[in-house]
Amino acid sequence: MPRVASPKFAPTNDPSRIIRLSTLVAALLCFFLPWVELHCANQRLVYQNGFQTVIGTATAPELPTPTNRAPHPFKNKDAETTLGYAWLVSIALISLIAALIFTINHHGRSISSLFVALALACLGLQAALGFPMQVNLKKNQQEKANAKKQATTKNQPPDPFDNIDPAKIVTVKLSPWFYAELALLTTVVGLGFFGPGINEIKVRPLIR
Repeated sequence: MPRVASPKFAPTNDPSRIIRLSTLVAALLCFFLPWVELHCANQRLVYQNGFQTVIGTATAPELPTPTNRAPHPFKNKDAETTLGYAWLVSIALISLIAALIFTINHHGRSISSLFVALALACLGLQAALGFPMQVNLKKNQQEKANAKKQATTKNQPPDPFDNIDPAKIVTVKLSPWFYAELALLTTVVGLGFFGPGINEIKVRPLIR
């Protein structure tokens, strides 16, 4: 008499896996492209890639520095502090690596998509709160504005540069590569939750 064995679970064919995997790799590579740029008179002087926002360093390709690393533009050069750490970006990077590992090992597509969604949320929140370079520039400009007000109340001679708005000369911008990162992560989340082959597990009865 034929006997029906207990059901075994096997992954179905996921047609979006290769696309999601390649998109995750591209998103990881985007962490090493410029994300935050310091511009002076519309010329880029300093930039940070995604990984540098985590460790607090920057690169100044136009400045002849021995190590090609820019000093903190808003602090004493002898200070031991850095540009600041973008903790939300570090969480996004860890989540992206975890999603990549789950996708490579054929583990739950939903779990992988949740990690990517977490990374996307962290980057969006970091952009809303401001990257450390943006926060430092705003703080520095505010301190200069307060110092100018104090000088005015003390009847000190006017500075000929007082009429120049520093916010229009020195700016910090998010580069297109950062928005490309958000687009890549959004693509993976969309494919993960709404793409074809969403049912990854099926019951395959075996008859002996």
